[in-house]
Amino acid sequence: MIRTKSISLLVFSYILIFCSCQDGNQIPSLQISESQIQVNPFDLAPLTALIECSTPEKTYFKVEVLGSGNEVSKVSYKAPIVGQQHRVPVVGLYNDFENKVQLSFFNEADSLLYQNIVSIKTGDYGDDIEIVKENKDIGFLVASNYQFGDGDGPSSNYIFDNEGRIRSVINFEKTLIKLKNGNYLSFKKEEIIEVTLIGQVVRKYMLPSHLYAHHDILELPNGNLLVAAGNKTFKVDTEFGELATGDDLIIELNRSTGEVINQIDLRNYLDVDRAIFECYKRKNFWDWAHVNGIVYSAVDQSIVLSVRNQGLIKLSYPEGDLKWILAPHIGFENAGLNGDGELNPNDYLLTAVDRNDKPYPKEVQRALEIPDNLRGAFHWAFGQHTPQIVSYDGRVMRLLMYNNQASLIFDDENKVNHCMARGNANEYPGYVENDQSNDQSPKPYSLMQEIEIDEQKMTVKETWGYSNGLFGTNRCSSNYYPSKGFYSMYSKSKTNGKFSIVNRESDSVLFEAKYFDPHSYRMYHIDQLVRN
Repeated sequence: MIRTKSISLLVFSYILIFCSCQDGNQIPSLQISESQIQVNPFDLAPLTALIECSTPEKTYFKVEVLGSGNEVSKVSYKAPIVGQQHRVPVVGLYNDFENKVQLSFFNEADSLLYQNIVSIKTGDYGDDIEIVKENKDIGFLVASNYQFGDGDGPSSNYIFDNEGRIRSVINFEKTLIKLKNGNYLSFKKEEIIEVTLIGQVVRKYMLPSHLYAHHDILELPNGNLLVAAGNKTFKVDTEFGELATGDDLIIELNRSTGEVINQIDLRNYLDVDRAIFECYKRKNFWDWAHVNGIVYSAVDQSIVLSVRNQGLIKLSYPEGDLKWILAPHIGFENAGLNGDGELNPNDYLLTAVDRNDKPYPKEVQRALEIPDNLRGAFHWAFGQHTPQIVSYDGRVMRLLMYNNQASLIFDDENKVNHCMARGNANEYPGYVENDQSNDQSPKPYSLMQEIEIDEQKMTVKETWGYSNGLFGTNRCSSNYYPSKGFYSMYSKSKTNGKFSIVNRESDSVLFEAKYFDPHSYRMYHIDQLVRN
């Protein structure tokens, strides 16, 4: 692990012109020249600046980006460090705008000693987003992108305010995951990076060369990192012979040393020959699992994994004992690299029940039929993303997820109605082009879905579902915000994207914006850009 000393707080910018002023109270200003101002100091956040200055006595500073007058999206923060030499990060500048930034310096008795107004002209680094429904109580929106493969260059991650204006850009190819300390994680193959909003890399973790990170990283209560990973040496026996697999491993990294201290191999828990999305049975690579989300429960020290091509599973952690599997009761045989493992996934399947706890018929359990006269009453998880525990008392768990292929019903045991692969029948054996004959709706749909799992009864029921009208065949996200009490959903089709914040009780839309990027992956709300 490589670690660097971080600058207190965070920032962005481009071309800068500096001016000082005094207000009516004749507060002195500091003499600061352009040579003391560094634009985009770490080459990752083009809307950032770093100002180096000094004060005759010991002070701490406050930064305030003066903008539209919108108090919720106002960026204002203090640095708690007292000294004479200061490196002032400025974050939250407006894109393509002549920004005015107020710098205030206080002594240890909190008396204002110096004040300057800084003018910072930023360049154009993207388009603002269209706000469909305004809500001034909403803070900021993180648009986290994900570029698959090597790509053709960096894919920017954006943070917008509630007026739709860009207030941050971080140039990483992979998604941004927010940490408790206010920094963000990103990754690329064997490298995991912790970065501040100013673009300063404060830690780098290099995985062993046979491992790689993908899709999601979770910060555990002890600070360690739980990583969705792959092992380049993993293989399984398939109908095409022995093939490499990927995205079917969970590893824990020691946050201090970067050492891999635990591993969970999903081949030991699920049937590697199942891969219910037929289009993922590729001749040169067996994408049977495809983990894309991790959530941790401190109630019973466990993890829930979103295994996109299988369903969701719960394991004790760090022991790795299987607790349950949420998936249609179809196609499961023994786990193991060759299907010869001791564990039988059928013994851990949750039974789907209605609102009165009555089990659905067998063909509903197998996702071959919908409940009688109850179209849309229950949806199995297909291609899902972003699992999140809403509540858990040690027995009953309320779980939220973005259910990408919610309306899907199998035609038979070997076909699915919406093949998510980008390819054709020559590359993907069993490829089915948009077969909607058995769906819950003539028009396919995605859901932000809440389910309730009774772990003692081993049952699952659907308690709520919401659609914002866009069918997200892959990627996309949903989130619950306990402190606010609202939910958010980001859906993306081939040409459009929509972010909605809704009230669960009334299904009313509290805020909505349009956002689309070819690499867009997740979008979520944060109260503040910088924590005070």
